Amino acid sequence: MSDLSHWNIVVAFKPEEAAALAVGLDPSLPMSSEEAARANLVLREIFRAHSESVSWCTDYVAVMGFQGGPKRLEILSRALDAPLLSVQLRAEVRDCFRTEMELSEEFKIGRVALTFDRPTLHSWFARNNFQSKYDFVREPIETTPASRAEVNLPVGDQERRSLYKLVIGMAMDGYKYNPTAKRNDATSEIANGLQELGIGLDVDTVRNWLQRAAAVLPDTPTDA
Repeated sequence: MSDLSHWNIVVAFKPEEAAALAVGLDPSLPMSSEEAARANLVLREIFRAHSESVSWCTDYVAVMGFQGGPKRLEILSRALDAPLLSVQLRAEVRDCFRTEMELSEEFKIGRVALTFDRPTLHSWFARNNFQSKYDFVREPIETTPASRAEVNLPVGDQERRSLYKLVIGMAMDGYKYNPTAKRNDATSEIANGLQELGIGLDVDTVRNWLQRAAAVLPDTPTDA
């Protein structure tokens, strides 16, 4: 089997990468026709399971729009229990929960670039009694001391201000975060989304940095 340790820093995998790794092949290296055939068998199952999950989520999202309160949350939970959720499909379902809209046509016709996180792949392979040759359950390894030192270089005021604008802009656009509201459900959603990607930031940390980032916005009245 190929040395696959350099894949241990990856948080989420493309379908082709997951399929190759599952049969012990390095997706970044050329494959023989026999190796490609083995990987393609798994790849077809991944696409089949995700296609089923799109149909599953479409049905639950359609019902979700007619419900409210606890029942609506229960339906969301059932939708997110689909057989094989890509990172993108999970985010789409949650967006449907917030906006009361249907699943986009791009998902229904399979035109969305997909990635799958480690817990999802590990769980799906286990449920299907497939013993993956690559350990998807392990946490991504930390960066090296050298790379951490590079990340920790001092940030100037202008760079920090630009980063704050980037953070608050993505939170407002992608999660409907309201910087003037006293309570924000988006804060928990952002923390949960980061957790699913293997990025460990708790709700209080997310809230703290969003509040700092919001300070770069023009002054607006605070919601009552």
